[in-house]
Amino acid sequence: MSMKEITPLLEFQDILKRWWMIVICVVVGGLAAWSYHFFQPPLYDARAVVVVDLDYAQTGKLDEIEQDQLVGAALALLGSTPVLKDTLVEIRAQNLPFAGFIYGNNYFMERRQSQLSLLVRDKDPELAAQVANLWLEKAYKALVTAHDYSLRAEAMRNYLTAMQECPTPPAIGENLPGLCDTVTITETQVAILSIETKIADDLLKSQGIIPAMTISKSKEATPPQVPIARGNSLLLFGGALAGFLLGVVITSALARKRNEG
Repeated sequence: MSMKEITPLLEFQDILKRWWMIVICVVVGGLAAWSYHFFQPPLYDARAVVVVDLDYAQTGKLDEIEQDQLVGAALALLGSTPVLKDTLVEIRAQNLPFAGFIYGNNYFMERRQSQLSLLVRDKDPELAAQVANLWLEKAYKALVTAHDYSLRAEAMRNYLTAMQECPTPPAIGENLPGLCDTVTITETQVAILSIETKIADDLLKSQGIIPAMTISKSKEATPPQVPIARGNSLLLFGGALAGFLLGVVITSALARKRNEG
């Protein structure tokens, strides 16, 4: 039996003759994706919210990039490893059946201007809300602690400026007038170095939080009533597309076999 010359046009025509096979594969793929979604347990997102505002009377005019950097520092602190570890310790202490934090899987963070949302996802809405609120407590505490360090660094910076403005006495060992009237020049130099070290340490511990920030817990999480949609349309489309590609591969293989026969 002679072999027919296989051309793309001929192969395409043979595929079109089996269009019904492609349609069947598309339907089967879509049904498979829908069945997968239908038999998966529902998941719920619990949301807690922290608000971080900026006092522009203290900061002066800030552009959008500067504002994003400041609020972004707060958001990064909320999801930092120490905060999540502290939260997990508390979860274990309360014997809650929460395996651990996996970003993009069972916990997320969102920012809407000054509102920073902490989201926990679980098939148990009560558990999701409990974990979200424990996370909120640890995150808020970390923000307040960092803010306290920034305030202390600012206070020491102001004190240091005042010390450095003290007039130099005529001889080492003689008391300094004004602010430093009870401290000798040698002691002042040592004190300045010590304060500079403390300022650097406190600025590091402030983790980008500044004194001009105001921090508040806006909303505690409540057990969600409605499960998340989980992208039903996208899942169905993906299943149908996979079915279509499978149908094309099958019909193409059958067409080649027929033409080579």
